Amino acid sequence: MKKSIPFYKRLLKKVKHYIKGGLETQLRMAFEELGPTFIKFGQILSRREDLFGSMFVEEFTMLEDMANPVPLEKVKNILDR
Repeated sequence: MKKSIPFYKRLLKKVKHYIKGGLETQLRMAFEELGPTFIKFGQILSRREDLFGSMFVEEFTMLEDMANPVPLEKVKNILDR
């Protein structure tokens, strides 16, 4: 029987070769690539230092200040649908 590899390990294996930094950096960059919902999730996680170490919280805080904006037209199209 073949064992399955958890999603996060597969994701990190794919991006590890071109991302420098630790797991927290890789996770933040994955949230950015996955879009606004995951960016918001990362922003929420940035407030939970009791659950994550200070390194994760510091990295997730970057999602509040440095996240790429989504064009207004794209948001309007999604809301119209």
